[in-house]
Amino acid sequence: MKAVKRLGLISASAASLMMAIAPTHAALEIKKSKGPDPAKQEAVFDTSEFSTWVDNTYKSVVTYGVVPNLQKSPTYGDVMPLSDALKILAPDNWKVFRARDLDLEGKSVVSWDLKEATWVDALANLGERHGFQFHIDFNRKEIFVKNGRKLIFDRPVQLGIEETYPSATAGRVFDKDVNLAEVDNREIVSAKSFVDLNDDNPDESVFTLKKGESARKVMEDLALIFGYEDFYWLIDDQEVDQTRTFVGDATQIMGQVVTQFYGRLCLYEVDKVAAVFPKNMECPTDEQK
Repeated sequence: MKAVKRLGLISASAASLMMAIAPTHAALEIKKSKGPDPAKQEAVFDTSEFSTWVDNTYKSVVTYGVVPNLQKSPTYGDVMPLSDALKILAPDNWKVFRARDLDLEGKSVVSWDLKEATWVDALANLGERHGFQFHIDFNRKEIFVKNGRKLIFDRPVQLGIEETYPSATAGRVFDKDVNLAEVDNREIVSAKSFVDLNDDNPDESVFTLKKGESARKVMEDLALIFGYEDFYWLIDDQEVDQTRTFVGDATQIMGQVVTQFYGRLCLYEVDKVAAVFPKNMECPTDEQK
């Protein structure tokens, strides 16, 4: 009996010893860090401090109804009034309406030259180059024309011209490799002594200013072409008195054109702002505000 008790005591002691030396497991739980969900994460920029530079959501043509399978073909239109262009491009038995506030200043005369396009493509091209937006209703066979955005400019590479800027009166072109001997009946004015933006190798360009054009409109187009998002004209508008041609790089030409209207050109690169002030005024700076 004593042996049994002694055996039980040894077993109990052994069990206690095994429990004492057995490894212990701490109650430790590591939770995964919950970072922001990329699908819900938003930019932290203050949008009020930014302006739209490129907007690829805008379209110069908006369609309604089912668009049929339209045939593509070469389409060309020489310089003509916009109304005549719409008569040519719109299909038979269609009607075209214009917004009452449609701005036709500087864009009432249009042209197009597309190697392969539908009539809808041709309207889109006119809208992008001249600043119109066309709403095409295929159900009712109607086209509505309203003010839009000018997005692109002609690039007739086959003529060796770098840029062409259509207007109501005449095209204004830049040509890097111009032959000055071919520029006849125009006054050639060098712009070399004007604006210097520390460009060691500026591209030589030629800019034609035609008689009868609006001074404000010319400079507004130039500012847009050269990437200035905002433009301010703070002198009286004037009409170009005679056709002139200017030679120089882009900003030199802008400076030379402004002097023809007795103005002072002020360029603000950070804010992308171009402004024309009276010639007797200095360009405002942040320190003067």
